[in-house]
Amino acid sequence: MTPAVSLGDMSDNDDNDTRKHASQELLVRITHVEELLTHLQRSLQEISDVVLGQQERSDKIERNLAQLTEQLRAMSEPDAADADLEDERPPHY
Repeated sequence: MTPAVSLGDMSDNDDNDTRKHASQELLVRITHVEELLTHLQRSLQEISDVVLGQQERSDKIERNLAQLTEQLRAMSEPDAADADLEDERPPHY
């Protein structure tokens, strides 16, 4: 024979089942949040790597621009020897 179950015992079982279900649901939600966090951390690292690469490229472009600007400035400034030649009259005058 099975022992008689009182209404109080049934209520306790329902409470336990509800707590177990809530606990399992919470565990599922926490696991989902942890998975999202891991994905976001990976994405953040990838973005950080891309930004670092772009900064390195930007720095290199700035250095190249500075060199080219200096070269252009040097080419456009008249040399002292060139200035003397411009002031001379051609020999046939």
